[in-house]
Amino acid sequence: MAADGVPAAPSLADQVSRLYDLVAGYHATNLLEIARELGVWEALAQRPGLTSEALATRLGTQPFYTDVLCRTAFSFGLLDREGAGWRMAPHFDQILGNPESSFYLACAPRVHMVVGDDYSQYARHFRAGTTKPYQEHDAAFMREVAEALKALPRIFLDLVLPRLPSLGARLRDGGRVLDVGCGGGWAVVQIAERFPKTSCVGIDVEPYSVDLARRLIVERGLSDRCGPGCRAWTGSPRTGCTTWPRASSSCTRSPRPPSGPRSPPSRGRSSLAATS
Repeated sequence: MAADGVPAAPSLADQVSRLYDLVAGYHATNLLEIARELGVWEALAQRPGLTSEALATRLGTQPFYTDVLCRTAFSFGLLDREGAGWRMAPHFDQILGNPESSFYLACAPRVHMVVGDDYSQYARHFRAGTTKPYQEHDAAFMREVAEALKALPRIFLDLVLPRLPSLGARLRDGGRVLDVGCGGGWAVVQIAERFPKTSCVGIDVEPYSVDLARRLIVERGLSDRCGPGCRAWTGSPRTGCTTWPRASSSCTRSPRPPSGPRSPPSRGRSSLAATS
């Protein structure tokens, strides 16, 4: 802080350090996914205090590599020391190590890596003004997105909804929910399971995601209160307004209007509307 109270301008060394901090995020994303795939987070959440060697034996991994991974996770603040062993840093046992937790987000790094596969083409898109629509991605991409986002409805139900008592009351009494952009159907299913008197409908224009939602609804035995299906988008080129034929039995996501001003991408920001 300068004498006049104005923050001092960062030095060249400060900015170099800041750049490396940003690049470190890329490495942290990969480390998070590698550890999830190996089972590191779940193992340490279940057995805090495991040494690197004991963890390697449990997971069937190379001991030296396992120790380096744990030390790197420690440097990122994901692990803490417990004697000669390791434990999850506060709350990361729920976030990374317990798939049943409302706040389980261990799959989030993976979906960012999958989305990152598109980056290799971004310079070409910038120069040519071209795009790769969401719907042109393959089934594996859709599955990754659905898996990564399935915890978000639980976070809404457990953290946000208690702060909205009137909405919670409407759902308990038997409301109707429309999930615009339902993707793999996790919000539809989890709301319906939490509120047995409420019926839910999801809409999405991506057919494979609709199929994922349909299968999930059937697996959970909720076909009587959750209507799967895929409907055509009949948006107006001028206004972008949308008509959903027989939307009460659909499960689809709205695309960008064919012309006119472009709105920011909405994938991942599903809208929920509740009516009585």
